[in-house]
Amino acid sequence: MKKRLAPLLVCFCLFALSGAAQGRRPPLVIANRAALFTELIADLSPTDAEKLFRLYRIDLKLTRVSPNRHEPDVKDSLLRVNTAADQLQFFKNRYKTMLLGGRFSSTKASFAGMRVGVAQDVFCRTLRLKSGYDTYAVLDGEENFLQLTFRFAGGKLKQVEYKMLNPLEEID
Repeated sequence: MKKRLAPLLVCFCLFALSGAAQGRRPPLVIANRAALFTELIADLSPTDAEKLFRLYRIDLKLTRVSPNRHEPDVKDSLLRVNTAADQLQFFKNRYKTMLLGGRFSSTKASFAGMRVGVAQDVFCRTLRLKSGYDTYAVLDGEENFLQLTFRFAGGKLKQVEYKMLNPLEEID
């Protein structure tokens, strides 16, 4: 009797594992909607990055200062924020402040008026996206230079990641 049950048990285990592996869907990548990307990063854009910089001012740590390669009298600074909920990296000089990358798990930043914790159905309905994905990756739609990744768990937005797909050194 035990010899007959062993193959059946193995088949059941393989079936259960394959079903669990198929339960997760790959991220939904939206690459050709520049207007959507612009709406999502309104609070992170170079013009508004100064507001975000001031919001995290108490947690800023200077990581590097170097002369600007085009204007040696100007100093370029790289600064980091590393809190329990958020990790960010900024570029700053006397002319501009830019967010280079970040991971948001707090409600300090908003994306198209929505913050971490928003219900997934509200997120999808507001942005006219297909529902049912755990991860949504939105590219800038022009040069695919920037990416926003939204991660959901339990029907709520848990984390947003903003990243440059090309290193800052390649930008001139």
